[in-house]
Amino acid sequence: MGATARKLLWAYVVLGCLTFIFQIWWRSGFCSDNCALSFAKGAIWSIIWPGYWVVFLRGFL
Repeated sequence: MGATARKLLWAYVVLGCLTFIFQIWWRSGFCSDNCALSFAKGAIWSIIWPGYWVVFLRGFL
């Protein structure tokens, strides 16, 4: 793995972690007694979200 690919991977991981933190914070205000499903959705979204931006920005570049 090259240096550029490694940096991009780390950037993806950092963005995913920040998105996960935001998702948990946001969803904790809306769930009542069973937050596990909502938090699971947040975890999945945090994995998909940075990839979505990569695909989205590629269409413009």
